[in-house]
Amino acid sequence: MNITDYIQDQQRRAALAVALGTSEQYLWQMATGWRGRRFSAQHVLKVCHFSGGLITPHALRPDIYPDPDWLPALGHKSLTDPEAKAA
Repeated sequence: MNITDYIQDQQRRAALAVALGTSEQYLWQMATGWRGRRFSAQHVLKVCHFSGGLITPHALRPDIYPDPDWLPALGHKSLTDPEAKAA
């Protein structure tokens, strides 16, 4: 799934921004690459965990995570994202 599609839902965007410790506006800037803003390696893993693996590290930062099939150990599906629970 694409990160910009994933955060189209305002409630999901707000919850993810809180989980990352940032604003919704800055989250959107990172997602769209506005003025060169990108997700840090730590944010990439948090987004992957929050989404229950729907957003892969490779999808956000292929320069850092070149293997498109690699996922960090999630332990369990996201508790905050209803779509991840259904997946």
